[in-house]
Amino acid sequence: MSDPLSLQEYLQERHLTTDDERVIFTRMYNDGAAGKNQPTKFTQIITYDAPNAYGTPVRGMSQYRSIDASKASAAWYSVIVDNFTETGWLADQVLKSKAPN
Repeated sequence: MSDPLSLQEYLQERHLTTDDERVIFTRMYNDGAAGKNQPTKFTQIITYDAPNAYGTPVRGMSQYRSIDASKASAAWYSVIVDNFTETGWLADQVLKSKAPN
């Protein structure tokens, strides 16, 4: 399944910190939206084998947001599961392990 991203969603996904970044990514979005490369969110359902806190198996959803309408740039490191990319999840685990008990 795929859905076009609005400008607001597109910018929110980028976690921008400066006005310059916002201007650049707004231009990139507008360039893509004006042509045939509308920024798109691709969604794929995957099944987890991990139980939740109550022991019930859960089914999760992964999402990939592209800069354009092509799936060609999709890669394992840009897929989001439970609001984490693989790198983000690993960083979170390291920080949790270093937190004082």
